[in-house]
Amino acid sequence: MEKRLRNWMRFSAILLPAIISSLNGAILMKGEIRDRRSGEPISRAEIFQAQQQEGSFTDDEGYFRFNYHGEKKDTLTIRAIGYKERQLPAEILSKTIIIKLDPQAIDFEAISITALRGEKGKSPITYSSISREELKTRDINRDLPSLLSWLPSATFYSENGNGIGYSYLTIRGFDQRRVSVMINGIPQNDPEDHNVYWINFHDLLHSVEDVQVQRGAGSAFYGPAAIGGSINLVTRYFSVNPEYRLQSTLGSFNTRSLSGEINSGLVAKHWNFRVRASVIESDGYREGSWSKYQRWFAAAGYFRPNFNLKLISYGGPQKDGLAFYGIAKDYNVDAELRKSNWSAASGDIEWFHQPHYELHSSWHLSERLSIDQSLLYITGDGYFDYDGSWAAPSYFRLTENINSTTLLEQYNPQGLAYHDAAMAWGTMIRAWVSNRQWGWLPRINYNYEKLSITAGLELRHHKSLHWGRIQAGDLLLYTETDTFSQSIPTGEAAEAYYQYKAAKNIASIYLHSRYQLTQKLTLMAELQAARKKYKFYDEDYIETDFSLPFAFLNPRFGLSYKIFEKTSIYANLSQTSREPRLKNYYDAAEATTPAMWGAVRPNFYYDTSTGEYDFSRPNVHPEMLTNFEIGLQHDTKSSQIALNYYYMDFQNEIVSNGKLDRFGYPVTGNAQRTLHQGVEFSFQFQMQGTFLFGMNSSVSKNEFIRHS
Repeated sequence: MEKRLRNWMRFSAILLPAIISSLNGAILMKGEIRDRRSGEPISRAEIFQAQQQEGSFTDDEGYFRFNYHGEKKDTLTIRAIGYKERQLPAEILSKTIIIKLDPQAIDFEAISITALRGEKGKSPITYSSISREELKTRDINRDLPSLLSWLPSATFYSENGNGIGYSYLTIRGFDQRRVSVMINGIPQNDPEDHNVYWINFHDLLHSVEDVQVQRGAGSAFYGPAAIGGSINLVTRYFSVNPEYRLQSTLGSFNTRSLSGEINSGLVAKHWNFRVRASVIESDGYREGSWSKYQRWFAAAGYFRPNFNLKLISYGGPQKDGLAFYGIAKDYNVDAELRKSNWSAASGDIEWFHQPHYELHSSWHLSERLSIDQSLLYITGDGYFDYDGSWAAPSYFRLTENINSTTLLEQYNPQGLAYHDAAMAWGTMIRAWVSNRQWGWLPRINYNYEKLSITAGLELRHHKSLHWGRIQAGDLLLYTETDTFSQSIPTGEAAEAYYQYKAAKNIASIYLHSRYQLTQKLTLMAELQAARKKYKFYDEDYIETDFSLPFAFLNPRFGLSYKIFEKTSIYANLSQTSREPRLKNYYDAAEATTPAMWGAVRPNFYYDTSTGEYDFSRPNVHPEMLTNFEIGLQHDTKSSQIALNYYYMDFQNEIVSNGKLDRFGYPVTGNAQRTLHQGVEFSFQFQMQGTFLFGMNSSVSKNEFIRHS
């Protein structure tokens, strides 16, 4: 009796909705949705019709059933997190069928920011993209600059000589301080120095989904100023299928690595976790340019149809032998001499750890409106030890004539009148830096038919502590009669001979819009207003203290026109501005440099009548670039062709003045006006199988228009 009653209730549950739907003119939709590969049911899959605003979700067993009040010819969409979307007519869905969906990686829109990236036939910018499939065909065990060096107008060099360690990238002849770098939309250039330390991102390419390089002002409308170009990396999309990987590699120069990676797949229908850990070691090409890295990448994601949340962390400690000194030109012809490294003789080394923490969210309020935001927290602590036996005692504040306060007062408890100090070979200096940076990057996106608008904020704060001390060596202080001498403390017992703090606030607001005027013509307009402020404070001994504010307004306009389906032309006119590095204003770590070597002083107006600096009147000024680009792109499945011309009018470009500091880096100053122009060409053809043929070339002209 009980079994008969259950059968009757089940029959009624099926029959009653059909009777009701037929009475009110509705169509009964019913069926089940399954994974095409595994055959498992997919719960919480969505079946909907946008115009009618009707739909439903599958239950825990993958079944759906609802009344649809549209017509049988209407198309309904079936979608689920981690699967390719499908469209089917209502007539088919009115029959009890099994719908199979294909798994795919989850494209997390909150970090793949469309407005930051070029799109084929729509974006009026000069760019190149490298997909994950292309990355797999290249050597991603080296740093990113070596991978990008085959792109137009890009060059790189490696201090260690093997692409592992300190590597440097230039685009259109501009160094990486003028290249804006973002990972998941998070700015990566050092706020004080503008530099990008690729060594901190070694092994990250194994966790990257794609890379896009934009040349010129590009479309990076927040973050560091893009002058030479911008680089945008997006980390791996989540996969619905579990993955496990253990890998070991061996290479030249005793390079070896061991890595393990786990991807959980979709857990409890809404969660995904990915973890990668690796150890990399290399002797380097040059003598003493060894590297030892430990790296991790961890990500956790939570996914709902209209809301996504993603937490990412990556980093790891590193220790390496430095190789920043160059070699004599004659050494290049000798296979052994060209491996020489002066830093190896003194045992110059570095230790650093810079973990990154990111939280991204995306909330789709409607088909037209969405809100994304990113929170970031980056720390960085480390030191480098380098030879200090070249320095005079005054450099370490060990004589009486260095300002009013010296280390002699602290190293002289007996009150003896020391007059000199002897520096021994083997003296090592330790330079320490501690960085903290946090920020909030909210943005709102609106899409309506042919118009798309993105508006957002960039709010970041960075602070740092710098100090230097004598780490090792035998140093003696002498009295005037040389009857008493005492050793200088080193290492933990030593006092810092320089120490200062710095901070930087960054606030900007931006608006990016794109409008498809016709089927072939797309217009783009952007505007960014930025305010930045340096603060230098708490300097020991000299007590220099200043703040420097900057305000920039950067517009950008462009258009793209489709000549044919796969061929388009574009043009854009952009303006971007960049504040100088903090060290362009004052290099506090070198403030004790003897005058006979070229005294290091604050780079501000000095009033000889008062003997004071006017910190409201800096001698170095912000750079401003006006960039015009015009180009052609042809893109098919098997071939890509790109040709473009650029014209870059630079005001106050900070250039080398012909001098070098003691690390071999150029001493710089403003040039009133410079001009950079050139033509870039690239061609790529996919032949049968896996063979890919590609080439690129560029010709440029760079000149001083006014420089005094």
